[in-house]
Amino acid sequence: MTGAQEMIPWLMSWGGAVEVLEPAWLREQLIRSLQETLHCYLQ
Repeated sequence: MTGAQEMIPWLMSWGGAVEVLEPAWLREQLIRSLQETLHCYLQ
């Protein structure tokens, strides 16, 4: 894996079994992606 675009789906595939602590930029991108996904389900 070379970048966040590849890492985020891989990390999300682990569900609640993983928590990204560092780097902060990756954690923030993952949070944004999860919020966007959740927004789709809450509409």
